Amino acid sequence: MIDHQRQIQWRANSRLAILALVLLGVFFIVLPVVGPLLYDSYVLRFPLGYLLASIGSVVGLVALIYWVAGRQDRLDARYNVTGEY
Repeated sequence: MIDHQRQIQWRANSRLAILALVLLGVFFIVLPVVGPLLYDSYVLRFPLGYLLASIGSVVGLVALIYWVAGRQDRLDARYNVTGEY
């Protein structure tokens, strides 16, 4: 792989990592901070803020893991990167 292609691949991987970190911040910082504002609403006898902060964060993390893995596979296929060295 020539240096120019390697730089383009590095930029694409860096953008994906930064986007994943921003979304991770949303799931683990913003949702728990906003959660107490929603304690007046209830879903299945649980406060909505509690559900967002506890269950929403975990579900968001699992969804983020699968999304990042899929995007990384597409980037690897686009730049012809294999796991074998």
